[in-house]
Amino acid sequence: MARLYPSGVVNSIIERLHSEAVRQIGVTDELSGLEKTFSSVKAVLTDAEKKQRADKAVKRWLERLEDAVYEAEELVDELSYEALRQQRAGMLGRDSITKKVCTFFSTSLNQVALHGKLGNKVKAINKRLAAIRDDRDFALEKRHEEDIVVTGGEEPTPSYVPEDEVIALESDKMAIKQYLLDATKSNKENVQVIAIVGMGGAGKSTLAKLAYNDEEVVKHFDLRLWVNLSDNFDERFVIRNIVKYATKKDFENLETYQLKQKLGKIVRGKRYLLVLVDVQYVSDKWTSLKLLLSGCAYGSKIIITTRSCDFAHTMGTMPPYELSLSKEKSWDLFQEMAFMNREEPINSEIEETRRRIVDICSGNLFLIRTIGRIFYSKNPKTEWSSLLEMLECRSREAPHGYVFRMLEIAYENLPSH
Repeated sequence: MARLYPSGVVNSIIERLHSEAVRQIGVTDELSGLEKTFSSVKAVLTDAEKKQRADKAVKRWLERLEDAVYEAEELVDELSYEALRQQRAGMLGRDSITKKVCTFFSTSLNQVALHGKLGNKVKAINKRLAAIRDDRDFALEKRHEEDIVVTGGEEPTPSYVPEDEVIALESDKMAIKQYLLDATKSNKENVQVIAIVGMGGAGKSTLAKLAYNDEEVVKHFDLRLWVNLSDNFDERFVIRNIVKYATKKDFENLETYQLKQKLGKIVRGKRYLLVLVDVQYVSDKWTSLKLLLSGCAYGSKIIITTRSCDFAHTMGTMPPYELSLSKEKSWDLFQEMAFMNREEPINSEIEETRRRIVDICSGNLFLIRTIGRIFYSKNPKTEWSSLLEMLECRSREAPHGYVFRMLEIAYENLPSH
């Protein structure tokens, strides 16, 4: 199956480069430079993709660009893995004091060497992209359209979702959408809360994003709000960022009671949709916050995404939605990533591979996509079997941290350029 046009991958890369975790790795200047280059490339991609059929020079330029874009995507995979590794080691996402301590210890020779290596890789791909961007003797129209929805949290909420993820999560999206559009008055509360529950990488935020940006959902609600929480479930943080989104102003200097007054006015009489992403613990202020959010029109909805069933039951007014891809969808997604536009071998070993891959990934969307990309870079006849055995062995060694172990192997097997 053919790859997506580069514009789709570029949108995804820009989103991932903007993530707070990746930014905290320690190569911020290099990442900012790469993001700036991608933005300038993105500005002319729409026109290039339209002209490529009629102009062979444009088509050849896009092919060169595509190779560099996919190399950049693999580098972003490496950066995402490093962010996950540091989070697991307790080096990211802590309070300010801990961050200072971790920053001190992260100046060890190994850490400095790693940051230097990553920084050099980012510089190299940035240089290659910029060279390809400028190496053309034809004009392309620049477009600076907004591809992201500005949100209340520290990160934007991009509207772009990779096509394979859209397909894999279609039935889940329809289930969440049905809940969002349900206006029956079977519940006495003005606002209902549902939690999307799943392990890290299951696709919880992606599913919430798909439902949030659905055309019918957009029309159904008077107001839509999105806050990225991570380890920061603080009443003031949530209120301030909801107000920030709704008013397009940051009232950082206001007292908490003043922010509450503003929030009360914002939701009063309106049917809203609020998404709280990555709830990792429940504040004792949740009850009062929910009460404040209840002065709205009937039919308002709150979606939370979390890994914890306990939090889901504590915060939700509806049964939680447990997200995990079916075996059939897991195989379809793996097949999409591992074979892409090359022909799938037909033999009994493929069926065995199918069963084993599905068992290893346990319905985890991010893991399936990552492992699928690694298998794509390997020879099915000579390398797949040993890689599969390695994955199975690592999953048995660490049954409770298997996702991280799988990503370790993926990182070790990233193609070199």
